Formats: sequence, structure tokens, C-alpha cells
Amino acid sequence: MNNKIKFFLNDENCFQKRQIKLINPKGINNPYDFKTPSPITSKQLELIGNLGMDIILKHNKDNKKIHLIGIASRGLHMATAISLALEKESISNNLSIAKLDTNEDVCMKCSKQSFNVLIDNSIKTGNTLKKTIKQLTSKQIKIDIIIHLYDFNVFHTNQKLSEELNIKIESIFTIKHVINYFRQYDKLFYAKLFKFYNKYCKNIHNKT
Repeated sequence: MNNKIKFFLNDENCFQKRQIKLINPKGINNPYDFKTPSPITSKQLELIGNLGMDIILKHNKDNKKIHLIGIASRGLHMATAISLALEKESISNNLSIAKLDTNEDVCMKCSKQSFNVLIDNSIKTGNTLKKTIKQLTSKQIKIDIIIHLYDFNVFHTNQKLSEELNIKIESIFTIKHVINYFRQYDKLFYAKLFKFYNKYCKNIHNKT
């Protein structure tokens, strides 16, 4: 995975060592912000597509028709990349974009027999995700799995959201992948990054 994540973490558009405010009970600042590169390269999109496809195929055990739903706007390019990867393997799928308050496109393409995958760039507070799922549920659209790019593993947002929504949440990369990468390529920065996450996140120590 280190060779794969290298396409992202070597990109100055992807990684910024800057202060950002995370909304959390303790009011702790996370000094490390990982994001989808912008602009993004075709090589990075291809990698997202292949890894996202692997996640979907692992969970779509009944081989249902796959419906990818990208949350506007940052989830759409990820969903498109995964759709192209599936098509390359001759796996047919539908692709929609979900916008708050306007999900007509999703409703037209969804069926009760499809395996519905909601895709977004990142999950921080989970508010956008919850609002989108609430709207889709009101239109009888069931989401089978949620995929996003990075799992920061901060304050266990994914775990809490997954339990609250009763939907499996998967990520292309986890903070462990990020930490492992810097342990190999930037030992000084790895020490700072590990110290922060080891202080505020469980299950990092001895598992990276």
C-alpha cells in the first residue's frame, strides 16, 4: 500500500501541514490535513478506481447490479473513477450524483435490486452524509455501503456513524497507511504525526 499511497502523499496538492479545526467534543486541533488532490491526475484517479472497486466487490456478495452515488461535488470524480474501473472489468454499473434537496437523478436510476454505494471525499462531522442518507431513505433508496478516501481515525467518527446509520463505512486509505508511508520516507515527520495520532486515537500503537 505504501507504493500506492505514494501517488497521493508525494503530491503537494494533497497534503498540507497546516492547522485545521475539527469539530469534536474535546475541541482538539488536528495539525494534519489530508485531502483529495486538486487538480487530480489520471494516475491518481485510476488508483482510486481500482481500490474502490476492490472494496465494492468484497461486499457485494450477491453480485447485484452496482449503483454508484457520488456526493456533490467532491465525491463525483471518485465515483466516476470507480465506475470506469468496473466497466474495464466488464462489470456493468450505474452512476448518479447526490445533491442535497435534489436527488431526482438518483431516484430515477435506483432499483430495489441494486447494490447502492454512496461515495464521498471525506467524513469529518458526518452531517452532510447523514442529511444525504436521510433524503435518500425518504425516497426508499437503501444505501448498502459508504466509501470515502481517507479514514483519519480521529475520535472514531466512522465507527460511531456506521453504528448510527447501520451502514458499513470503508475508506480507500486509513491513517495507518499514511503513518506507514512517512515512517519509510520521512522519519522526522513520521515521529510528529505518530505522536499526535497515538495521543488521540486508539489502536494506532504497535499496529502501524
